[in-house]
Amino acid sequence: MKILEICNITGLSRRNIHFYIKEKLLSPKTKKENGYYDFSEEDCQRLLLIRRLRNAGLPIASIRSILNTPSVSGYYLGLYVNQLKKEIRHQEQILAGLEQITEQLPINPELADLFAASRAAGIPEPLSSETLSAYESGDHGVINQFLWMGFLPDGELTEYQQYLWNKLNRITNDPANQNYRKIRQYLSALPQEKTDAMLTHRHLHEKYIASLDESGCAAYIGSMKEGLREILTLRPVLDLWKKDYHCYFYPMSDIYDSDIQELVAEISPWFSSYLRNIHRICGELYRWLDTEEGRPLLNDIRSKLDGYLDLNHCHHCELEALYSCWYLKMYMDA
Repeated sequence: MKILEICNITGLSRRNIHFYIKEKLLSPKTKKENGYYDFSEEDCQRLLLIRRLRNAGLPIASIRSILNTPSVSGYYLGLYVNQLKKEIRHQEQILAGLEQITEQLPINPELADLFAASRAAGIPEPLSSETLSAYESGDHGVINQFLWMGFLPDGELTEYQQYLWNKLNRITNDPANQNYRKIRQYLSALPQEKTDAMLTHRHLHEKYIASLDESGCAAYIGSMKEGLREILTLRPVLDLWKKDYHCYFYPMSDIYDSDIQELVAEISPWFSSYLRNIHRICGELYRWLDTEEGRPLLNDIRSKLDGYLDLNHCHHCELEALYSCWYLKMYMDA
């Protein structure tokens, strides 16, 4: 389809469409003979979706992430919904304040009357970016999207799965839950492209672990032995691990090994497979580290990561998180 036809279908201008192409929200093919864009049906659908999301007010960066990795849509839409709720509460406070002023004013007010009424109205200051991004307990549902989206079934959840998902969000919606608070604060400080890389990496990695059979687990353990040796020689990876350990890696392991896992396992058989394999892998690796052959590596881990790795935490799964951190850094630096 030509751009004029796409404009008619989507209601977007040429300028809008060229802007979205420039922002890498779509990449239509070009005709060899003249270099003009040749839009496909998928391009048309993407543009219609872009228009709807822009009408809702989503920023370009979030739309790009959603289009490029649809599985992250729940996470970014959740973040934006929380932001809208804060803005709505703020507007409601302004509206209440203005109504109070109009009710208190005499028929022919003087400036002093306006000043006195406005002082009592309690109209809030403008929302700052810090206020909009500030953590609230309601953000736990967004964190659950981040944590578990890789395990959620494709398509719509069944009524029972939706019930379990709602139950999980209720259980975790506790302001005192420090693990969720730490992860939310960590993510809020992360550039969006890094968040996208992390989400994509975690999704692919967890699916891979869940798919392993017994021989695959054995091969993965062998890879971990070699990988951990190399990691301990790589200062950038160790620095990343130490920087993010207390605010991300430890809380993540703690959440994954909490009672929540039973709910997620009911929603997703993938998670049951992942959990079984990760415990088998880390348990066998830990037993090997306690042998004469593995003890030198164990001593090296303890020496270089003292205070930044709990070998007994969450069935020794921090070892796998450390190994995964190696790939995560390469993925995020790519």
